[in-house]
Amino acid sequence: MTETVWIQESVRADLLRYRTEVFPLETGGILLGYTSENNNIRHWVITAAAGPGELAKHGRYRFTPDDDHHISEAKRHYHQTGGLEYYIGDWHTHPNGSCLPSVLDRVTLYRNARRSDHLGFHSLMLIIGGEFEAADYGAYIHAWSPNVFRIMRKSRTLKPRFFK
Repeated sequence: MTETVWIQESVRADLLRYRTEVFPLETGGILLGYTSENNNIRHWVITAAAGPGELAKHGRYRFTPDDDHHISEAKRHYHQTGGLEYYIGDWHTHPNGSCLPSVLDRVTLYRNARRSDHLGFHSLMLIIGGEFEAADYGAYIHAWSPNVFRIMRKSRTLKPRFFK
């Protein structure tokens, strides 16, 4: 199955604002939206994003999220959209670095896929890398299967598309 990742332009602006607030430290949050399938294409549509939360920890090479904030935001968004939109993944930054996933990022993708039964045991991660003035985006999708025991199984790598 082919997959695409769509990000609303207003969400991109929010992500860049969150990034700017703590640059050159890492930051992140969660992605909210929905998935749909047609003609053997799965579309991941990101319509909102939550920022790091007040209790998040920002470091030069690591970000620790405020999980309670993210759970609250995901529930709020789900109810606000009448259950049509929900948690679909995570996002974080690699300031002055590449948008490629680290080993820790790949382990997180695996763990998130394993517990994302509402997404068919798939997980999405968006990484924003690059210099302060030039953000670069990478989207990664991982599928978990109970028959596959290798944690570092290859994830799909996509360039997200933006829409208004």
